[in-house]
Amino acid sequence: MQLRLFRHFVPVSVVLLASSDALLITGAFYQLLSASEISVPILLRVSSFPVQFSAGLAVAAMTAMVSVGVYGHQSFVDFRLLLSKIAVASILVLMLVYFSATYWHEGLDHLRDPKSFPLKATLIWLACVLVTRGTFSVTLGRGLLKRRVLVLGNGVQAARIAKLVETGENVHFVPISFIGMPGERSSGRSGAVDRSVSEPAALTDDALTEMVYRLGASEIVVATDDRRGLPVRQLLHCKLAGIKVIDFLDFWERETRTVDP
Repeated sequence: MQLRLFRHFVPVSVVLLASSDALLITGAFYQLLSASEISVPILLRVSSFPVQFSAGLAVAAMTAMVSVGVYGHQSFVDFRLLLSKIAVASILVLMLVYFSATYWHEGLDHLRDPKSFPLKATLIWLACVLVTRGTFSVTLGRGLLKRRVLVLGNGVQAARIAKLVETGENVHFVPISFIGMPGERSSGRSGAVDRSVSEPAALTDDALTEMVYRLGASEIVVATDDRRGLPVRQLLHCKLAGIKVIDFLDFWERETRTVDP
């Protein structure tokens, strides 16, 4: 499922993850700033400096995370890439917190050690990011974080993708539909994945794009055994609409980390 924001389609899972990050980071920063004061709910002190400063730092931290691509599709596919982006974002967050603490140093005088505030805030931010991703991975089984894939094809190559699902090797993707092409020999496989067989070439140019939006897919995999009759115009319209279109060989290499023979 996806949300449309300023002509861009954003997965609901990413929105939920970003919202969780923002709320948790804001609350953690507020607790750090008000640790030496009497505990008061954050909603009762909206106009106070700790709340506003915490919210400002959280917005700056979220901006840094978005700028380096922490919420990008590739970050959910490759765990090592995610760690590298978090490392880069942590440097940006440390710099932002340091400059903010230097500029608004008068509001931090009540802290026992104001000089160590940037480092503590950065470590707390890192802990919040790890907690949210760990929670999403464990409690949701990473189902919401998987890419929803629409497979164009119903032959041998499409059957190999279906086999990844049957064997549980689809760690980073979920095929939501298989669309057969005219004249393509069906693999005859059945079971784990439903196949919506139709004739895309007989539809309008925007039909495939509308189908992707309706199914909530974020990527199209061209896995046809015979490229004759491929709906090139419809795929071009999908690319122009911001939908990622990938070839089977590139998809297979990315998901299995092996080169297709």
